[in-house]
Amino acid sequence: MSHDADVAVRWSTAERVADEVRKLAERTASSTQQIGEMISRMQGGTARAVETMEAGVARAGRGETLAKQAGEAIAGIEASAQDVLRTVKEIHLALGEQSTAARDVAARVERIAQMTESNSEASQRTSQSAGGVSTLAERLSQLMSGFRV
Repeated sequence: MSHDADVAVRWSTAERVADEVRKLAERTASSTQQIGEMISRMQGGTARAVETMEAGVARAGRGETLAKQAGEAIAGIEASAQDVLRTVKEIHLALGEQSTAARDVAARVERIAQMTESNSEASQRTSQSAGGVSTLAERLSQLMSGFRV
């Protein structure tokens, strides 16, 4: 081959290599830009994930506080329920004592009623006896009037 042809072939090859290098550089620049965009999206996603985690930690802290408050409230309710139970037991005992006292009072009232009835009967008998004595005294007075001294 001639020197000019050889130069032309080399020049043509160099141009093709240069074109390929330019295309490769363009693809590399495009890929680099895509990689940069991906990194930006990943950083945004990571930032959102961190924000979400921080919000979750804050909610968990609030949840822990609320759970602790609920536990304290339940303990208070339990203590109040125990107080109410003790009071109910005391009321039950007092009602039992009052029931016993009421039965005792009722029995005594019954005895008093029986005694009153018995006294009423005795008073009637005494009244009848007094009436009989009065009649006898009148008759005796009449009989005595017949005897004059």
